[in-house]
Amino acid sequence: MSAGDLAGWATDLAPVDGGAAVRAPYRSYRETWLRLAALASAGRARARRVGESVAGEPLWAFDLVPPDVPPRATTFVMAGLHAMEHVGVATAVALLERAAAPGSPWRRHRLVVLPMANPDGFRAVEDDLVRGARRFRRANRRGVDLNRNFAVGWDDRYYLNRLLGRLFSPGAGPLSEPETQAIDRLLAEVRPTYAVSLHAFGEWIFLPYAGSRRPPADLDRMLEIARAMTAAQPYRPYRVMQLARRSRLFQARGAEIDHLHERYGALAFLIEIGAGPRLGAPGTWLLPYGWFTPPAALLERDVANVVPALEALAAL
Repeated sequence: MSAGDLAGWATDLAPVDGGAAVRAPYRSYRETWLRLAALASAGRARARRVGESVAGEPLWAFDLVPPDVPPRATTFVMAGLHAMEHVGVATAVALLERAAAPGSPWRRHRLVVLPMANPDGFRAVEDDLVRGARRFRRANRRGVDLNRNFAVGWDDRYYLNRLLGRLFSPGAGPLSEPETQAIDRLLAEVRPTYAVSLHAFGEWIFLPYAGSRRPPADLDRMLEIARAMTAAQPYRPYRVMQLARRSRLFQARGAEIDHLHERYGALAFLIEIGAGPRLGAPGTWLLPYGWFTPPAALLERDVANVVPALEALAAL
């Protein structure tokens, strides 16, 4: 499917009833795709359908290739694996818009962006917001945590996956879900040099491995790059750490950064965007969506703090 197909599909999406309730602080599903369709229709990024979700929603990837020189590297950015983390989707959209604008830093890199990896989850959260339901959502339509479903390190017997199966369900097997299968096919084609997955929250840049405390062979290089990314952040620089070393009690078995690094050789990063729940705002304590997507003013600042970190990869 082409940019024209994307534009037609996005235009046909039904507007959200009660849309005013969900326009602040984020764009609705329809608004997100109309914005991206406009970018693709202007010829500034190639859009293609790379798979579909459990419910049949398309997964769209956007490809920007330097027009005049062979790319010296490929950077892959993915967002929205978890249903409520709309700040990552907003960041991916902002990255694409800046990358396609005059003066883009991506003059020597191929940039491939999958801005919404879990569209069923995104839509379910949107429905909750319209109805005023205070539900916590993380998984895909089948209840699988897509960030426990990748092949490297997949483990259905890990104690947290068994104890908190409704939160960290790894699925029936590695890459059992259509969303992770589509991502894996895209990675096999793209073979990224650098890869970033956008999440929320905590203000971290995490490195592999997520499912093991052993250091990856490229740890020093990834630390160097992550520190360059934090140096590019105009507001609050994020902390950097190997994910599995954050706590002896927690590992993310089957996480995407391990899959990106070990299966495809990418120097991989997981960015947790935003500070998270605001202790000084008690009205938000029982609003799970607000833990992951901040109010409008903070959302804009969080996005503006992370896009330059991603653009630091273009200088490598």
